[in-house]
Amino acid sequence: MRLAFDSADDLARALRRASDAHAQHEEQAGHPDPDWPSWYAHYLEQEQATPGRGAAFRVRPDGAPVTVAVVTSRTEAELIVGMLRSNGLRAAVSADDAGGQEPQLQLQGVRVLVAPADEAAARQLLAEAEDAPS
Repeated sequence: MRLAFDSADDLARALRRASDAHAQHEEQAGHPDPDWPSWYAHYLEQEQATPGRGAAFRVRPDGAPVTVAVVTSRTEAELIVGMLRSNGLRAAVSADDAGGQEPQLQLQGVRVLVAPADEAAARQLLAEAEDAPS
């Protein structure tokens, strides 16, 4: 995604918002984040991808994948993962079904996981797919 700012002042305001959010992130993590430039970059990217929601963006301290969908079959989950990957996002399927050998174990659902930095974009793509005419 290409980031755009109207002026140097606009960029400065965005960096201040990222700084405030990052301070909260470090407080939650309980330690300094030496990779703050990447964190700021992802924050600003998510802020522009979902206007008005940048302040809600948080990278989970443990970097664990985030569930963005729970569906009823591995096939449906694989289709969603394929759509997300074709849009440049990191995504994977998680199911307790013995690698697909025991489909009856999918009763709890099959999860679609994404990297924390890809969560907002994945949710937006899923919402757009849901709203698309059949």
